[in-house]
Amino acid sequence: MKAGFVMLMCLFICSIILVAYGAKGALESRHYNTQKVATYHNFSEANPSDGWYRVKGCQLDLTLAVEEQQSNVTVRAMVPVFDVRNPGQRTTHVLAVMDDRPTMKTLNDMDEQMRFKSKQELQDWLIAHRSEVQLKRDLVGLVHKGIYMPMMDLDSKFGSLTDMPISDCSVVASGWEPDPAGARMKLVLGSIGMIVPLIAIPWMFRRRD
Repeated sequence: MKAGFVMLMCLFICSIILVAYGAKGALESRHYNTQKVATYHNFSEANPSDGWYRVKGCQLDLTLAVEEQQSNVTVRAMVPVFDVRNPGQRTTHVLAVMDDRPTMKTLNDMDEQMRFKSKQELQDWLIAHRSEVQLKRDLVGLVHKGIYMPMMDLDSKFGSLTDMPISDCSVVASGWEPDPAGARMKLVLGSIGMIVPLIAIPWMFRRRD
């Protein structure tokens, strides 16, 4: 009797996990199946918490990036995003998580200039590489709320640059695309999670009898 109860509880727990996984798949299928296109202004006003977006008219300022490093090499960065049509903009709640090779190379080159060059040489380098440091382009990726970089207090690092807590900002994982196959798999697992108790419970009662 006790063994049967333990088995039943294990089945319920497994079913709950699978159903939760399926619900996540349903959410991903709903919010990430179609790319939405928005201007920077409209995206900033909406401050979305999820979705697959192309945000047009962005300027990404790599000089203000917060970097994640491994062995003194930048491997990922969170970059503030501004409206390319508003050069006087000083705060934002749109951020991009970037790990593409060209951006990482620019950040590592800039770090090297900061470590080994004079202030004037750094300024000359920034002017010469302005188009690489001030990226003017559409921002494409998956939007999330509360993407954090390990072991970092991002609110203190960005300071007054963000006009709301990082957890409330719209964070675009640049270059990320939806995974339809993964979403479908989660839906299948969720369906299994709902079916298993319907089969297992009558079977266990018959076995007890």
